Amino acid sequence: MADLPKLLSIQQVAEALNIAKITLYKMVSAKRIPFVKLGSRVLFEPEKIAAWIEEQSIRPLNSNRR
Repeated sequence: MADLPKLLSIQQVAEALNIAKITLYKMVSAKRIPFVKLGSRVLFEPEKIAAWIEEQSIRPLNSNRR
């Protein structure tokens, strides 16, 4: 059997993102963040959360412009 990814809880991801759990639940409800639903539990794959964070990053403009 392939190694299964360790899934993170709402609490763990909220703490990692430094946001309130209710904010994370709203993001899940709006499907604005990748998640896994197992029964009534909402869980997150660390690799997908890391990729999502990278996608949310804003790149600075070229500072050589004047």
